[in-house]
Amino acid sequence: MGDAFVGHGGGDQHEYAKEVLSRLNGRIYYVNGNHNAGMWQLYEEADKCNDYWHRSWKLKVVFVGPALWIRLKGRRCVLTHYPQQEWADMKRGVWNLCGHSHGRDPGSQPENPGRRLDVGIDNFPNLVTFSEIETIMK
Repeated sequence: MGDAFVGHGGGDQHEYAKEVLSRLNGRIYYVNGNHNAGMWQLYEEADKCNDYWHRSWKLKVVFVGPALWIRLKGRRCVLTHYPQQEWADMKRGVWNLCGHSHGRDPGSQPENPGRRLDVGIDNFPNLVTFSEIETIMK
């Protein structure tokens, strides 16, 4: 949920972003954060380059803006970079899966399950599956 490459790759977010994205399969829906330099550099570079990697990268990444509403296993979720205090249908069971707080927002932690969870790499270094999210949020 945004900030995908900040603080990683020894300071070169651009090269780190290329390395990580080359290992990911399928379509990538990128929710904008407040540290997107690596992603935006790649996007601008893709406009100027015509090699296979840049063309395929531009086709696999979709920038969705500040929020993405999805349904996973019947559960409605809103994916955002910033933890939300309130969101549409939160009282009807919609979860907010977010990032930004780098593990420092008490209301978004696995030990305080509710309707919001920080699913960023600072909380889940090995990435988190939806099945694990369901277990935490119950």
